[in-house]
Amino acid sequence: MRTDTHTAAEAIPPMTGSGQPLRLLFVTTHLPFPPRSGGRVREWELLRRLDGVEIRLVACSKEPFDPADRAALLEHCRSVDVFPVDPHRAPPTAPALLRRHWCPAAASVVRDRLGSGQIDLVHVEGFHAEQLVSGQLGMPLVLAEQNIEYQLGNQRAALAVDKRERRALRAEAKATKVAEVAAWRRARVCITVTELDRRTAQRAAPTTNFEVVPDGVTPIAAVDGTSPEGRGSTVLFLANYAYEPNLDAARHLCQNIWPRVRARNASAELVLAGRAPPEELRALAHATAGVNLVGEVDDVASPLRGADVVVCPLRIGGGVKVKVLEALAHRRCIVTTSIGAQGLEEVVTAGGLGVADDPEHFAAMVASYLANGRARAEVAERGHQAAQRLPTWDEAAERLLGIYRRCVADQMGRIDAGVPA
Repeated sequence: MRTDTHTAAEAIPPMTGSGQPLRLLFVTTHLPFPPRSGGRVREWELLRRLDGVEIRLVACSKEPFDPADRAALLEHCRSVDVFPVDPHRAPPTAPALLRRHWCPAAASVVRDRLGSGQIDLVHVEGFHAEQLVSGQLGMPLVLAEQNIEYQLGNQRAALAVDKRERRALRAEAKATKVAEVAAWRRARVCITVTELDRRTAQRAAPTTNFEVVPDGVTPIAAVDGTSPEGRGSTVLFLANYAYEPNLDAARHLCQNIWPRVRARNASAELVLAGRAPPEELRALAHATAGVNLVGEVDDVASPLRGADVVVCPLRIGGGVKVKVLEALAHRRCIVTTSIGAQGLEEVVTAGGLGVADDPEHFAAMVASYLANGRARAEVAERGHQAAQRLPTWDEAAERLLGIYRRCVADQMGRIDAGVPA
């Protein structure tokens, strides 16, 4: 995978009345475009709404990338630099998440950008990307956490059957927490996606300023709803299977939930759609009756329109699941776990999501909705209506811009008062 750097020459409109745009360095661990995973969707939807901000984006990437993808980003960024990760050079004692995203080339460009005198503010996506920004910045750092990673580590440990594996996963989660909390303390502001994550993080780092910038919803008005009559048969799980929590959910679905659904509805079909399904999942889908793995799709709207019930059986996760928001926007009947419903308490209270953690209960709920078109139409409609009251991407971007403005104003006040950055 080669390094790719590109710069756009278009003028950036001013963000404030000073006539000068806010100059932002945005550091992340993947190209936000194409928006083919929940994290990329969030970054893309926010980046393209940061009006009046001059964005210089630096990314490291674990995957090959198409240089053509820069074109979409350069409509919103002054420059885009992307580099392959180099995990073999990472310190062997560092937490695994830091080692996987070790990238000296990206860190070098970040240092150059910071030393150029052309940056007012740094935004880092994920504590594992904060290692690319080292030393005294002399400017505010905003650190966004889409998940609390040490919590995900503890969830993995809780699922482990083997005692030795469980101990290793707990030790890794502990090391991750040390590194994650240390990164939070170096930031001027830390952003979480949900209030629940904010409270959890605040307990771990009580002196850090945490604020919530939620994922947004783009309501879709005209979507074919679930038929109020007739028996449904199609169940959909739409995910990025390169992300380990999604792969775990797919395994759990095929092994522990789907056979129970088929025992109640022999004609039911499970569609696994999404990018990067590994050979392991392909083999499991082939060996499981009624499972059709279609892989990556060009447009998520197509499989969503064809689904009677959308499932999200996550056992590992945090934040808000973009896949659930998309299904709500498309007026689908959804069955998910408590983890899949995180951050969507208003939708759950409105009866717009079916929530079950036990495989038997989950399967019974899916089969019940497949058998009762009117019930699934009612759940889908309640979920869609509740989603209308959730923040939009425009509102989420405005919250983020407000944080940027306050950070820069605070920095100017510190400079005027002679306070160190």
